[in-house]
Amino acid sequence: MTIEIALASFRGVVWAILFLFFGRHWNNQPKSYKIFVVYLATAWLTTLSDYLYFINVDNIWLKYVFLVIQAVLLNLFYISLLKSQKRRPITIVFAVLLFLLLLVTAIPSIRIASDYAIYSIVSLMFLMLTTQGLLLFYEHIQAQSKDFFFFNIGLIVFLIISAIVAWIFLLFVNIFGGKPVFSNFYMGANFVCELVYFVFIVLEFKNRFLGKP
Repeated sequence: MTIEIALASFRGVVWAILFLFFGRHWNNQPKSYKIFVVYLATAWLTTLSDYLYFINVDNIWLKYVFLVIQAVLLNLFYISLLKSQKRRPITIVFAVLLFLLLLVTAIPSIRIASDYAIYSIVSLMFLMLTTQGLLLFYEHIQAQSKDFFFFNIGLIVFLIISAIVAWIFLLFVNIFGGKPVFSNFYMGANFVCELVYFVFIVLEFKNRFLGKP
């Protein structure tokens, strides 16, 4: 078993555990919570697509579609949580943009093949979600609310750092070529970033069901 497969398997197990832990509290929860649980399931499916890639199954577009679906779910998640009537239209505009993006990339004749295009679209999704996350963070501070506070902070950190790491990796590959050290850096940095993300999601579970940390 290669290190890539081992890390993908570990991530898959963690996402599955998180989905099961949050999913068992599905009943009598608000819409935002249920969207969040579905997001956890799609995160697990994305990790599964990583595993398939590492065992030489060509599924780059499958992973991309899962990422878009995650972005749409997170957008709906923020729409359901944001209470300000002034900020809510921003999330609705982002939802429309993400829906159009999903339609465009689903058309085979105009699928974007270059790495730059894929990274640009994913970065755009990350930017929109980060903006919504910051809006929710602002509401949390104003209302002193803890509803999905830890998850939101973890998501903001994860999106910003993973986008920076991805662009650094792509830049280095195009300047110096596809050396293994760059791939190892990208894989390791993403793994550490995801571990931090896991910690925030666990804190969210503890805050919600086990008392405040």
